Amino acid sequence: MKRFIKLILPLFLLTLFAVPQLVHAQQSEMTKEEKVAAKEEQKAMKAKANYEKAKESLAKNEEKLAKMKEKLEKSRAKFDKDNTAGKLSPNDVAKLTKKIQKEEKSIEKLEKDIEKLKEEIAEYEEEGGS
Repeated sequence: MKRFIKLILPLFLLTLFAVPQLVHAQQSEMTKEEKVAAKEEQKAMKAKANYEKAKESLAKNEEKLAKMKEKLEKSRAKFDKDNTAGKLSPNDVAKLTKKIQKEEKSIEKLEKDIEKLKEEIAEYEEEGGS
């Protein structure tokens, strides 16, 4: 067993310290042009990933917007129906109008997000991506 450890320990230490140095030496041999090309390729891959992510987000946000608009219309219709029937107290009217205003703000924010995503997608497509 001791003999085995005497043989294996130096090999283990050699691989532990020598191999990373060899890898580093190989990496540093890249030319400047290769490094620039690698960085540009990374940027292109990252831009492509962002583009795909933006397209997915756009689709999800558009579906969400449609649902939110539908919900807002239902809330308004119910509010108008109950208010004209005289079923709502002044407190209820205040609560419901506040709720409707909050829904409208959410819709506006989502529309801005959708517009931003569309701009990002258009910008990527103009650069020659897709």
